Formats: sequence, C-alpha cells, structure tokens
Amino acid sequence: VPYVSNTTAELITSKDQVKELLGRQVYSSVCWEQSIEKMIADGADTFVEIGPGRTLCGFMRKIDRNVKAINIALTLAGYGATVIVNYCGSKDKAEAVVEEIIAAGGTAKAYQGDVSDFDVAKEMITSVKKEFGSIDILVNNAGITKDNLIMKMSEEEFDKVIEVNLKGAFNCMKHVSRIMLKQRSGHII
Repeated sequence: VPYVSNTTAELITSKDQVKELLGRQVYSSVCWEQSIEKMIADGADTFVEIGPGRTLCGFMRKIDRNVKAINIALTLAGYGATVIVNYCGSKDKAEAVVEEIIAAGGTAKAYQGDVSDFDVAKEMITSVKKEFGSIDILVNNAGITKDNLIMKMSEEEFDKVIEVNLKGAFNCMKHVSRIMLKQRSGHII
C-alpha cells in the first residue's frame, strides 16, 4: 500500500524504505503540512485521526476545509464500541474525549498508564478485560515526539521516544494478543 512519509513528504511504494523512514522520524523534523498537501493533491479527501485529541482534525482545517478528518475514538463509539481512552499525562484531553463520547450516547472510560512500561500495560489491559469482558480492537496510537536535530537530542529523549512509540506498541500487542486468541477474534490497528 503506498503512503506518504511524514519525514520526506514523498510517496513511498517500496516496503524496503519503510524501516529506514520510520527510524528517521525519531531524529528528523516531520513534514506534516507538506505530506498532507501531497496527499490532497493526489486525491485523498478523508483522513483518520488515531488518538484522543483533535490535532489532525484541527490541522486539516487549516490546510483545506474541504478535507474530512475523522477522530477514530469518536467514530468507533458512534458504531457502538465501548472506547477506552488511555493516557499517560494528558488526563484533561482524555476526559474531554470520554465526555464527548458519553454526551453522544456512547460508552467510554479513561485509563491512566504508561504503555512503555511492560507491567503497567499488562495491568491496564487486564483491568479493561475484567471490567468490560472482551477487547475487540486495539488501536496502537501512543506516541511522542522530541523533534530536534540529532546533535541537540539527548540520549534520554531518544530513549523515551523509542520506549513509548515502539515498546509501547509491542507491550500492548503482547498483552492483548492472548486475550484475542482466546476470544478467537480481535483487531489490532
């Protein structure tokens, strides 16, 4: 599936380029505006925001008011899914999404936890399963940026980006996979 890299704003058609470009996101500035403009020029008219906030939605309106940006948490709730909004430090943003879902007639709950911590991720997923009975969809969207030139980025900043963006995804998939296998169903995004 071709996609536009947010570090180059160029169309990528080779899977061999993906690993290098994902790694580049850690130490390079991203080209969000140029990437979105490229996708719009190529005919994209709908974008899905995976996350509790409205960063993409707001950014898209600044670039082109005719493009539709969809927040996946609100969309899934609209289809009847119970939505668990995980946050590490943005409690107010997570609670705002939960309140919006509940106001629209949906079911949602915020869970605090640092998914980059193996045991914390396990405890959170176990708690969700116990409270709600199943986990049908995992949207791996935890991520942080420490945009900086490589010569100015500290090792601690780099390590934290890797821990949250990569290890956090691994931890959540690791802990939810057994649940989904036992259920004989589930999706990971």
